[in-house]
Amino acid sequence: MSHDAGSSAQGGGVHTPGPEPPGARSPPLHAGGAESARADRAERAAAGSPSEVLPDRRPLRDASASPGRSDSPRSTDSGHLWRYPRRPRDFSSLSRLRSPWSGSTSASMRGGRTPSGGSSVLYPTDRSPPLSAHDEMDSDVLSVVDKASLERPPRPPSAAREPARAPVPFFDAPDAPDVRPFLELHQLRRVTHDCATVDTLGGVPNALHVSSGLVVVGLTSGATLVFDLSQRLRCVCQTSATLGRGHAVTSLAVSADGSYVGVGHASGHLLLYDTLDFERPARHVPPVTAEEVLAGKREGHLLGASVTHLQFVGKRKTAVVSADSLGLCFYYSLGRVLGMASHDTLRVYGQYPAPSASMRGAPEPLHALYDAAPLPPGSCAHASDEYRLVAVLTRSKLLVVRLKPTPSTWYRTYSAGDHPCSALAWLPAAEARDARAAARGSRGVQHPVLAFAFGTELRALRLRAVRVRAEEPGRETTALLAEEETLGHAPEPIERLQWVRRQLLFVCTPSWWLLYDTGRARFAECQPLDPLLLATGGGPGSKLRPGTAQQRMLVWRSKAFLLAEDQVWLGDFLPWDTRLRQLAQAGEHMAAIELATALYQGRGLGAAIGLPLDHGAQQQAIGARIDELGRAAAGRILGQPHASAAERAALAYTCANASVVTQRFDFLFDELYDAYELHGYEGLFANALEEFILRGEIRRPPTGVVQRLLAFRARQQERERLESLVLHVDPACLDLEQVLRLCAEHALWDAFVYVYTEAMEDYAAAFRELFAAGVHGRHTATDDTAAYTLLAFLRAALTGKRYPSLDPAPREKAVRGCAAVSGALFAPRAEAAAAPTVSAGAYPNVVQLLHRDAEAFLSVLDEVFEGDLFADQDDAGAALPTRRGIVDVMLALCSGEALLPDELVFVAIFVARNAPKYPQFLALEEGEVELLFDTLTRLAGSGDSSTVDAEFALECLLSAHPVAYTSARLEALRGAQFWRVLELALRKTRRWDALLALVLQDTTQAHAQAPGVLAERLVDALSTALRDRGADRGALFQTLRAHLAQIADMFLAELAGIVARFFPEQQEQMYRALATHAWRQYLYLEPCFMPRPSTRPAGAHAQRLALPAGACSVWVPLVAQFNPQRMVESLAAHPQGTFDLGMVAAVAREHRVYDAVLWAHDQRGEWRAAMDLLDEVVQEQARAVLELVASGGDQGSASTTERVLHAGREQLRVVEGAVRMAVRLSAAHGEERGASVPAAELRERWYRLLRALVSYFHVFAAAHAQDGPLDTLALGTGRALMQEALAALITSVPSETVSFPTLFRRLVEDEREAPAGAAARHTFGEVRVAVCGMLSAYRLRCDVLQLGVGISEADVARLFHELAKERGVGWLFAREQLVCRACGQALSAPSGAALFQGGAAFHAGCHAPQSP
Repeated sequence: MSHDAGSSAQGGGVHTPGPEPPGARSPPLHAGGAESARADRAERAAAGSPSEVLPDRRPLRDASASPGRSDSPRSTDSGHLWRYPRRPRDFSSLSRLRSPWSGSTSASMRGGRTPSGGSSVLYPTDRSPPLSAHDEMDSDVLSVVDKASLERPPRPPSAAREPARAPVPFFDAPDAPDVRPFLELHQLRRVTHDCATVDTLGGVPNALHVSSGLVVVGLTSGATLVFDLSQRLRCVCQTSATLGRGHAVTSLAVSADGSYVGVGHASGHLLLYDTLDFERPARHVPPVTAEEVLAGKREGHLLGASVTHLQFVGKRKTAVVSADSLGLCFYYSLGRVLGMASHDTLRVYGQYPAPSASMRGAPEPLHALYDAAPLPPGSCAHASDEYRLVAVLTRSKLLVVRLKPTPSTWYRTYSAGDHPCSALAWLPAAEARDARAAARGSRGVQHPVLAFAFGTELRALRLRAVRVRAEEPGRETTALLAEEETLGHAPEPIERLQWVRRQLLFVCTPSWWLLYDTGRARFAECQPLDPLLLATGGGPGSKLRPGTAQQRMLVWRSKAFLLAEDQVWLGDFLPWDTRLRQLAQAGEHMAAIELATALYQGRGLGAAIGLPLDHGAQQQAIGARIDELGRAAAGRILGQPHASAAERAALAYTCANASVVTQRFDFLFDELYDAYELHGYEGLFANALEEFILRGEIRRPPTGVVQRLLAFRARQQERERLESLVLHVDPACLDLEQVLRLCAEHALWDAFVYVYTEAMEDYAAAFRELFAAGVHGRHTATDDTAAYTLLAFLRAALTGKRYPSLDPAPREKAVRGCAAVSGALFAPRAEAAAAPTVSAGAYPNVVQLLHRDAEAFLSVLDEVFEGDLFADQDDAGAALPTRRGIVDVMLALCSGEALLPDELVFVAIFVARNAPKYPQFLALEEGEVELLFDTLTRLAGSGDSSTVDAEFALECLLSAHPVAYTSARLEALRGAQFWRVLELALRKTRRWDALLALVLQDTTQAHAQAPGVLAERLVDALSTALRDRGADRGALFQTLRAHLAQIADMFLAELAGIVARFFPEQQEQMYRALATHAWRQYLYLEPCFMPRPSTRPAGAHAQRLALPAGACSVWVPLVAQFNPQRMVESLAAHPQGTFDLGMVAAVAREHRVYDAVLWAHDQRGEWRAAMDLLDEVVQEQARAVLELVASGGDQGSASTTERVLHAGREQLRVVEGAVRMAVRLSAAHGEERGASVPAAELRERWYRLLRALVSYFHVFAAAHAQDGPLDTLALGTGRALMQEALAALITSVPSETVSFPTLFRRLVEDEREAPAGAAARHTFGEVRVAVCGMLSAYRLRCDVLQLGVGISEADVARLFHELAKERGVGWLFAREQLVCRACGQALSAPSGAALFQGGAAFHAGCHAPQSP
């Protein structure tokens, strides 16, 4: 069972293949898990690139800032405003100076503006922590035990069972213990050998005890072997001479000074041996018999009751406490008087069994005693020593009994129920060794603690000495205070408790060993119990009696001693760095460093055996060990030429991560960096180190290290990496001379500004340098980068933010920086400007920035205006600029000649937009407003996006600073195409005809974009104009008529409504003006005759306009031409006499609108002419279809077939329209059922209608039509029409008026009434459709009548039952109601009266009304 630490070391979670012992769990981490992650990271580092690419969203260093590229493509026809092809992302789409309708506003800009001027490298992205060795530790948790089990000799199959596993929730809890081996067992070979050979009686080890430097083993033969810690046999205590054979040893004890050994036997005998005189026992307590107990002669263990517990009390050699298998506990004080034994016996707990019960094999009592132990003496005196406390534990309660001064129960506690096992362990008092322990104790004493368990519940009873006031005045005494607490719950019932040290408790369950850390109040580590040891603790299915585990396993001086399978084992509690040594010996240095880093963070540290109790001291010890591991790893990996680049990179990353965690950088920066540089691997180390710098985890590296890193990146020409390093290092750690030189050489402008503002705090110098590099350059890509960096820096400095992080700066620093930058920017003369030789005009710096990119610069100023760093603010400094001062500078430039036209436009837009936003700070004079008005209207482009922006800016300006609209200004607005401003000006000047013409011209294209806008604007303009008494109504109408040709067709209907509302007398003139355009005339008249369904409100009737004079005769041919489908609808919507029906019939017949012809004939009372026309149309269209069928076009090519089918559908549509109109008219007359339509006429109408349909089928039957596509379509159309006609006949005409048999007889037999050109008689096949339809209709009518009869019968039955129920119940009348309604006299007897349900009553002789 011995274990070789080196042989089972497995690094990086890779497990050596081999057989697994029974019950071993497979490791959760597969091979290559941690190694693949480390190797992948190392390969990335070895490739010369950082393991993590940080996104760079800064505008001046982004790829989009390269020449010729821009985020927002510019239109080439937008004029001279777009001449900035290399504008970076933050300045590519500017919306601050743009109007809401500007065409340059991109979709992304409408959704939200990208933060400008920021540097994303200052904000490291989230990164998962490096892979720790905690998972590896869990995966190897069974390695020690499994390896040991492989080296054990084979055991019987019955014992090789798998231990029961703990419930899952215990190990899934957040504070679950670390599952790993913490106890390493070694066999005490000499002790085991002597136990097997010394005793000649063949006994085997049965009990074990270790104390006072002695190892005592009791055998089943009765012999007791005493060894020292060197496994040397000190003495053999034989019982054969005293007791004879067959007295197995069941319990052992050693006195405090090691001079006496106590032995308890299975027979009940108790012997004390002097280790120096062991031939005969020094004391002997024989068992008593039941008769002696009943007689009251003696007390003690009964004969045959095994002594299960035995311990010395205090420091005495002859005072012991013992317990037996019957649950009896005794205290013995063994002495001698005149050479004779004099024993004092005290029964501490338990009752003797009944006399009838057998002493041997008696059943276990209900309250069996599981453990009993006196408080052992501590290393210092304590108040509890004078009480001689003894703890007795059963399955349901704990008793603490004091023996002095008088025996009594001092403390008692109970469990919630009975438990299969219990355990306890005393921790005596000790001196406090450090300040923390002394703080917890009293006078430098750590108080005793009793740990005990009921089942899975673990508790602790703390004994504390307190000072109390005595009964006598002025005196104090010491009392003992007990404090009980629950420590936690184990995964299984607890069988054994042993203190490893004051803060660590060893807990044994049937299948687990656990370590409980009292300092952290949780289980720290756990280890599966080896199946070999299950028998030592009474595991699942064990038949051992209570107390057996205590004699087979115990901990003394942080060493575990076990008795298992006749062998004695010594267990060492593994220190915290055991796994580190194993990994280092196996060559897994990175895994060892990662594991040590995790231990430093408290992950997987477990019980921290071998570490100080103080947390800071623990971390210091672990940090020192990490440095040792790093040195060993560096010596092995860097010194070996065959080591891969991935291994070297992984070592650098692992050591850097460990240094960040421990904050110990001496080894990393001094030794390891030098080693990598010496071996030529500086790039690998730089990649790993920079990753932590860029994440902000190493903020203040030594200046020398930063110099080396920057120099290395400069040699590699890695600009972005170089700048990122500068931005992520504390300025105090930078070599300013080196950094400024590198920034200038590589155009690292963000880092350049960062150094000037953060390290040197010289904002003005930063502005001058950037201005010289970006504005006065040759407009190359580098110069563009510097220019836009300057703009971003201006935005940050003037709004009180740091650059490039954009974090808010302290108020004092923000004011100082804003004052410096604004003073340099708005320097009035060249002497104070950034470059005095460039320009001698006013404000040269502002002019140069406007020349560079006016829109971007003014957008920055627009955002600056929203800040609070201005002298006109209440809490601002006097050195700060003012908004009015900046506007004065812009107005001065507008009145000068230094700027180009497009730059002047942007300056004017800037001032015009901001003047109304800050009226308390910006009050423009009349001349300044005139200057802005003139600049915006004179220089803005024609129709491009700048026009929209300028017009919006002018609207903003005029909202706060109105002007007088003279004719010149109106012409200027018209020339600049500022249509919204012009419309507002025309309204204010009351030029209504010009306003109406402007609206009708649709200059803004708003009418085409949103239907209904024209009507709304016209109504608004006319309403406003006509409210003015001075408006010329005639001039307004003439303006409207003059622009009639410019109005689109889709708005003519709305125009008709407007004319009817405002100029109703001019309707005829308007529609006659459209006579040359029939379609436009139809659209204009449509609302008068046939309102659009789309304009009707839901649930409301359509409202028509008043009919203009003479419009009816114009409307009929128009609707017949352009909308024949709705011709009847438009005619029927008007009362009779509105239209000339003769003209309607003629026009409709001319345009083949036969349904309108039928309607006109019907309205004139000419129903026979209508039916003749129906016959004619049906016959004509049927023959036309037959001609198409005969041509064979419907069976030709696809295109020909489609053309023929389309023509056939048109013919059939004519038939459908005519037949449906005839059905509609006939049904309408049938529903009237008045004298105006005689029954004979009604029967004749339906007969003629059905005959026309039958003749339709006759045409196809006579031609022997085939089953072609057109034939099928025609016959299907006929059947559908027949069904519709018969359905209308049933629903509109009573059966007694039109009889189906009569109609059928006339359709088949009547030869004289056949239509011209048709056969004299019809066969049944021709009228079959009509017959089938009649039968279906008749069946439907029968079903409806039958359903009605059923409903009526159900109602009658329901009413009859209700009446019978009421009659059976009767009616209740009050006495005062029994008065005759006729004569007013009281009713003497109800039997001679007539009573009604409504409450009326009459005498039988009185006249009762028919209904009460």
